[in-house]
Amino acid sequence: MLASFAQREYRLLWTGTVVTQFGQWMQQVAVGWLILELTNSSTYLGVVGFARGVPMLFLALPAGVMADRIDRRTLLMFFQGAGAAVAVLLSLLVVFDWVRPWHVVVLSILGGAVMAFIAPTRQAMVPGVVPRDLIANAVAMNSAGQNATRVVGPSLAGVLISTVGTAICFVAQAFTFVWALVMSYQLRPMPAAQHAARASVRENVVDGLNYIKGSSTLSGLMIMAAVPILLAQPYMQMMPVFARDVLDAGSSGLGLLMAASGFGALSGALLYGAYGQRIRRQGMFQVATAAGFGLTLALFAISPWFILSLVLVALTGTVSAVYMAANNTVIQMAVADQYRGRVMSIYMMTWGMMPFGTLPMGWLSDIFGAPAAVAGQALFSTLVVIIVAYRLPRLRALQAERS
Repeated sequence: MLASFAQREYRLLWTGTVVTQFGQWMQQVAVGWLILELTNSSTYLGVVGFARGVPMLFLALPAGVMADRIDRRTLLMFFQGAGAAVAVLLSLLVVFDWVRPWHVVVLSILGGAVMAFIAPTRQAMVPGVVPRDLIANAVAMNSAGQNATRVVGPSLAGVLISTVGTAICFVAQAFTFVWALVMSYQLRPMPAAQHAARASVRENVVDGLNYIKGSSTLSGLMIMAAVPILLAQPYMQMMPVFARDVLDAGSSGLGLLMAASGFGALSGALLYGAYGQRIRRQGMFQVATAAGFGLTLALFAISPWFILSLVLVALTGTVSAVYMAANNTVIQMAVADQYRGRVMSIYMMTWGMMPFGTLPMGWLSDIFGAPAAVAGQALFSTLVVIIVAYRLPRLRALQAERS
């Protein structure tokens, strides 16, 4: 399970990825609590989630093009520094009590733009730092590390918010960006593919899109990635509402809910890292886990008891992490390296679709309540996954071998 860590370059990349994600989870909890205190509005929570996520939709593809045209290490270092600057600014606004809801929205957009470049660049670098036979293991361990931060980050954020205040979470996020920048500096240069650098940016974009369009495997995997992210994953933005208004658990309860979700996701990633290579019918496995994600989330949404909610949100995290790790691994194995930045950026664009599910979820929560809104979208996600799988028989038939 730990074979990839024998590679020095992978250890550096993994450490930078994990500390960056740790800061992101602390920031997400702190921003959610801050905006709820400032506005007392579920709709505004949806707006902030939209602001954070929508840059990924519009900037991930340009980021992928850049990752295929210039040195990936240089690109990563620049945006790690930019992320630290955004976090410091938000912490200063909170410390001096200057913060207003629109400040949070604007800085969420800037933070989302930074991550739109960092995330696909890091994804594209993974196969370059391990041998090919360790790619699946490296992807799974990357997922496990990021999900481990979902255990520690939110729970620590909940404690800090209740004892010190939200500003300290943004200071911690700035520190994680700087730490990741130091790790990135120690990586070897990763120059661009020559054919990508010679072509124009427009030709790079068209070439990458045609590459995915020409592969039924990649096209189906992208669709399967997008559906649960658009319809089910936005539940994370509603967690402050569940903690405060549905389960009456306060900010510490919010941290526990987020940590339970992260613990489940960590367990799922480790399970896939240990046993995922034994799964032959990868297509049906992804359909089953994507549908299961929606069903377990719906059960969490209607739970009236805090302890039961902790168990169900952990189960939701487990199923979603297995599904996403499987999807990511098969995509990485199917992609030629000269297209990796662009393909992984389009994969990350599916996360940019999440705000279009977050906005209606926040609006519906204000009208019908968070349990009904989250359960409704979760069940709709399961239905759409089943329909997509029925319409794409090649996806259902996908085997473990590279397409």
